[in-house]
Amino acid sequence: MSSPAEMEAFLGRLYRQNEFAIKLGLEAITSALKLLARPDRGRARLLVAGTNGKGTVTAFLSSIAHTAGLRTGTFSSPHLCHFRERIRVDGRWVDDDELLRVGTAALDRFGGRAGRDDAPAALTLTFFELATLMAVVVFDSAQTQLDVFEVGLGGRLDATNALSAELCVITPISRDHTQWLGETDDEIAFEKAGIIREGTPVVVHSSRGLEVIRRVAHDRKAPCVVLGEDFEITGNRFRGLGRDLLLPGLEGQPTHHACNVATAVAAGLVAMEHGVIPTLDDWALTRALARCTWPGRWWRLPAQTTRAIPESVEVLLDAAHNPAGARAVVDALRASGQASQPLALVINAAKDKDVRGITEALDELHFERIFVAPVSSSRIHDPQEFVAHSVWTPDRVETSAELLSAFDGALDAVSRGGMVLVMGSIYLLGELIVALGCDDALQSIFSGGDVDEV
Repeated sequence: MSSPAEMEAFLGRLYRQNEFAIKLGLEAITSALKLLARPDRGRARLLVAGTNGKGTVTAFLSSIAHTAGLRTGTFSSPHLCHFRERIRVDGRWVDDDELLRVGTAALDRFGGRAGRDDAPAALTLTFFELATLMAVVVFDSAQTQLDVFEVGLGGRLDATNALSAELCVITPISRDHTQWLGETDDEIAFEKAGIIREGTPVVVHSSRGLEVIRRVAHDRKAPCVVLGEDFEITGNRFRGLGRDLLLPGLEGQPTHHACNVATAVAAGLVAMEHGVIPTLDDWALTRALARCTWPGRWWRLPAQTTRAIPESVEVLLDAAHNPAGARAVVDALRASGQASQPLALVINAAKDKDVRGITEALDELHFERIFVAPVSSSRIHDPQEFVAHSVWTPDRVETSAELLSAFDGALDAVSRGGMVLVMGSIYLLGELIVALGCDDALQSIFSGGDVDEV
């Protein structure tokens, strides 16, 4: 049985593998798969690309497949608190022993060494390529029947695109990672549409870049199913693709979340139509949705924390990290009437994000106090840097030396009733969850506490 020290050493080694370096292209991952005798072969696979909402769609689509009786692998990124969250089988994250076995073997063979001149470039994998490869090997060992992979960056040249797919999904696109994907909606859409396979259906939930996606689908003779045309969601009512049903758990949820869940339902129905997933009746389909939890996305903080949170205060965590995501949060708070209550904000973002655009969207809300919190990741802005890139003047924002002091200040600002909103980076959310002792809630979700046996 692996020890905590062994896991810490392994993760330290893995994170040093160019964690934040991006190497677009399929040559290296394809070579590695071939050397391992293609462990990705012999099972069905679904790919989910997009800018926003792809993690939610991946989670709900996996739950549909599992409820249909398929042993289902799920690969998503990034993680909130632990790397294990990225690789799951039937909703449960990979156990430590299996992660160490598979991960150490992958690093030994394809990790190379930083600055080593004799390491063949095509066989030295980046952090994300290694994570993708590890998921493939874990799923092969677990003998999964269907795997759902969340695409990392873009699509056309992302490591996950080296894998075959029976169905593809494209969630809403917006301007993000423009240095790699292009500056315009059409350029970004072209990269996302790179996952579309010849003759393979694609489900689309994006009005931006839609004509580019349609054109690629047409050229590849791929049936294209589009939200707002072939299926729709009104409140919690889904209609289209031969179904008319009420989706559970959407009461009080924002429109963008409902659209993400509807997209997962549509993808599941298309997969059923093409024989990829066994057909579910309406009752089983809604059960699949009811059993799914995706933390960190419009997620209420669990009641049990290391901080005393007044009953009149709600803490909402959302991983929105670009202007479109921030706009969706603002629209959701307004639509629910929550924007009129006292609000406090805890925020930070990665250095490659459009901080000005994010804060422009949030500036339409009135916050009692705004805190920019530090995050240990070197990828995240120093609080003062964040403020300098924002639309806010220094007198409107408080920069904190410690994450919990920022959170405590936000709690104090709305102590008589209101909401603390924590957003901007999944790394910020993850560190706060751990600091508040709420990572046990994730343990429950991803180790079987919220997963039923089929």
